[in-house]
Amino acid sequence: MDFGTAKLHELYGVVGVHQNYVAKAGASVDKLLAEGWLLAEDAQRVLTEADLRPVP
Repeated sequence: MDFGTAKLHELYGVVGVHQNYVAKAGASVDKLLAEGWLLAEDAQRVLTEADLRPVP
């Protein structure tokens, strides 16, 4: 699903959108890792992809 800029701003704010996105992705990854839903290497891949993903 592709979100438009307005939806991304609604979810992650207007200032620091990318940083907020990465932080929220990181929190989700940490939770999933702790619960055993992700392996460490998969968690790292998700975090790297979140960091590289351009968020308007």
